[in-house]
Amino acid sequence: KKNPLCVFVFLGEKVIKEIGIKVPENVFKGKEGEIVFLSEKGKVYILAGLGKKKDFKHTALLNVSGKLGYELRNREVEGISVLVRKEFKKREIAKIYEGILLGNYRFPKKEGEEKGKLEEIIFENAQIKENDLKFSELLVKATYFARDLANTPPNIATPIYMAEKAREIAEKSKNIEVHILDEKEIVKKGFNAFYGVAQGSNNPPRFIHLVYKPKRAKKKIVLIGKTITFDSGGLSLKPSNYMLGMKYDKSGGCNVLGIFSVLDELNLPYEIHGILPACENMPSGTAQRPDDVVTAYNGKKIEIISTDAEGRLTLADALAYASELKPDYIIDFATLTGACVVALGDYTAGLFTDNDSLKDSLLKASERAGESLWHMPLDEKLKEKIKSKFADVKNSGGREGGAITAALFLKEFVDEKIHWAHIDIAGPSFNSKFWGVNPEGGSGFLVRTVIEWLRDLK
Repeated sequence: KKNPLCVFVFLGEKVIKEIGIKVPENVFKGKEGEIVFLSEKGKVYILAGLGKKKDFKHTALLNVSGKLGYELRNREVEGISVLVRKEFKKREIAKIYEGILLGNYRFPKKEGEEKGKLEEIIFENAQIKENDLKFSELLVKATYFARDLANTPPNIATPIYMAEKAREIAEKSKNIEVHILDEKEIVKKGFNAFYGVAQGSNNPPRFIHLVYKPKRAKKKIVLIGKTITFDSGGLSLKPSNYMLGMKYDKSGGCNVLGIFSVLDELNLPYEIHGILPACENMPSGTAQRPDDVVTAYNGKKIEIISTDAEGRLTLADALAYASELKPDYIIDFATLTGACVVALGDYTAGLFTDNDSLKDSLLKASERAGESLWHMPLDEKLKEKIKSKFADVKNSGGREGGAITAALFLKEFVDEKIHWAHIDIAGPSFNSKFWGVNPEGGSGFLVRTVIEWLRDLK
């Protein structure tokens, strides 16, 4: 009774019959994303617009719910009652629940502070049980975990800190183990491309390898996340305004840890490996130089053109190492190139794979998650741009087609027998303002897509 009552309305609906409120046309029309708070008879009503009924999709419901969650957060509302439309099935109700919680998130500024003020969501006139919302809760939990880590500042979230978070996940789990290599072990292992990026920083690198291993695993999957805890550009130094926000260059690794934080509860029948090559990219007297040549884990020599094209170097060793595990699938996600943001904007990630079945399954999963992926070409003609006179390959092919040449570079380190996808999340991984279900700061973008993909993997 104390909670506000929310009703979702389609465009043009003049009267909310269920609660008997007449809504003046100049106050609320029902346009998609329109949120109006009304006070009547001592009670607060919230009207949420869904747009035209004939154009309705569950992704719109997710995003409208996200905006609602954001408005509730800003008004510090602690509880909400949602009057569910008769045509809404369990799937739609779960998306309302998921969207409200995702939009309600805020990064806690101090220990013990709540991530969101919303403590209670009640669905009225709906046949739904707590278990029906369990999967949505896990999606939100994993996304919150990734967002918290991504938002943690770089003086705290060092490579060692990331390794500690991975260890905490493993210690709480019955099915997850973790292997962490320090700088000496990284060099001994032959991860020279990765270590070349790390060698300029006083904060030592860590190579983190998580393994989720249930009984009778049907498939083997490797998830790799770019984990640059801060990126200055190295000796190819970024301008100061481009350096701000580079704590988010670890977003790929944060996503991997977010996914692993809920694997026990998801109870998936797959052996899943999570790999995070974690380091800083800093300028110093010991930093890697342009013109250096390093030998990657698979023996290929790389000419360094730019030390600011560092993420692909760390991923090169991770991909070569992952290939030795002989998995069925490798998916890497990385805030890799500004070129992908130029191509696709702030709200869409670039999907690179030449495997049609993997492409289709990831695109379907992204639709269910309400996260936008766009399939990009792996144009072999552009390989010419990363050919080197002094090594097997160079780490930058220049500005034109930069996202594609970066993906082609990564492909050099993957066993061609393995189904592989690279996803460039540079655009939607962090935000200057709220959009969809994503608040300011780290978004945890792709966590939900990957979990949806894992759940429906055949």
